[in-house]
Amino acid sequence: MASNVTVTATSFKADARFAEFAAVADAVVTSWLTSCAQDMNVDRWGNKYDEGLSFLVAHTMVVMGVVTSSPSTGANIKSKTVGPVTIQYDVSTGASTGSDSDYEATTYGQMYLRKKRTLVRSPLVL
Repeated sequence: MASNVTVTATSFKADARFAEFAAVADAVVTSWLTSCAQDMNVDRWGNKYDEGLSFLVAHTMVVMGVVTSSPSTGANIKSKTVGPVTIQYDVSTGASTGSDSDYEATTYGQMYLRKKRTLVRSPLVL
């Protein structure tokens, strides 16, 4: 991660917006921070990078089942629990892998998209 990135497992878990992750081991959060940071451009996100990364990490951890009782699941996700197994289904229409609609599955993903849409796009120079 770049030197201006300040989000850590400790700061992420201390943020009231991500309270449901307080019991997740620091090593797990750090692993997701590292993984998700590879999908973001610090220069493009600028001073919104830490917040964007935090929402992306929270979204990813919910989708990947790191937390099992998440109040952040979006309206398009339905789940069924039988014993220790929980299965989640995306019942939205038009959700496709790799598109921004994938982020609609959680409120964290929706916040990530809101932040992403505020970024200034620079012209492409060929």
